[in-house]
Amino acid sequence: MFTVLFFGGAQEYFFIEKLEKGVKQFVVEKERSKEIMVDLKETKSMIKTFNKNRKGKLKEFLSMNLDRNAQRGAMDMFFQKRVEERLVFQQDMIEKKLLVTSKIEDSEWLEIIKMSDASVEKKMAKIQKKGAPDPFQSVIKTIKSNMIDQNNQDKAVSIVQDFKEEYTKLLKGVNAVNTIESDLLSNKNTSAAQFQKLANDMNQLRKTAYESLIDLHFDLEEITNEAEWVKVMKSVNKVIS
Repeated sequence: MFTVLFFGGAQEYFFIEKLEKGVKQFVVEKERSKEIMVDLKETKSMIKTFNKNRKGKLKEFLSMNLDRNAQRGAMDMFFQKRVEERLVFQQDMIEKKLLVTSKIEDSEWLEIIKMSDASVEKKMAKIQKKGAPDPFQSVIKTIKSNMIDQNNQDKAVSIVQDFKEEYTKLLKGVNAVNTIESDLLSNKNTSAAQFQKLANDMNQLRKTAYESLIDLHFDLEEITNEAEWVKVMKSVNKVIS
C-alpha cells in the first residue's frame, strides 16, 4: 500500500511501461538515443533518491502509528510534509517527461506506446489470473482473536472495512492511470498543465486514503486496551508497509 501512498513507483516514471527498452529499440539515431538514455538515467536516479528518503519516512510513520500516545496534529503534519515533498518530485518528473518526449519522433513514440500497452496488458492479465489476496483479512483475524469485548470487536472490524474501502478506491484510481486507459498518457503532446492535473487527481486519492488511515488509528485507540492495541496495530502495520 505505501508504495502507492509514499513512494514514486512506476506511475510517476512518466506513466510508461518499458520506456527505456522502447527508446533503445525504436529511436534509431544513436546520438539522440544516447542523449535520451542519459535523461532517463538521471530520472531513475531522482526516483531512487526520492524513494530512499521515503523508506526512512515509512519507518518513522510505522513507529508513530504504533504509538498509542501519538497526536493527530503530529500525524497530520507528518503527512503534509510528505505531500510537499511529493509535489516537488512530481514537478521534476513532469519536466523530465516533457524533455524526453521532445527528443522522440512521433513515429518512434507510437511504437514505444504499443510496446508499453502490450506490457501493461500482459501484467494485468497475470494479476487477474492469479487473483489478489485480501491483506485486511489478517487484521480482522487478529481483531477477532485478541479483542475480548464483542461490541468493540465488531466496531474494530467495521473500522478496518471502512479503511479497506478507501484503500481500494486508491488502487482503482492508480490502476486507471496507464497507457491503455488514458489518452493523456499516450499523447506525445500532452501539456505540463494536463500532467499536473493528473498528478493532482492521484494526490487527492492519496490524501483521502491517508486521512482514512489516521482515522483508523484513533478510532481503534478508543476501543482497545493496551494489550489489544499492540497486537492489532502491529497487524495493521504489516498490511500498510
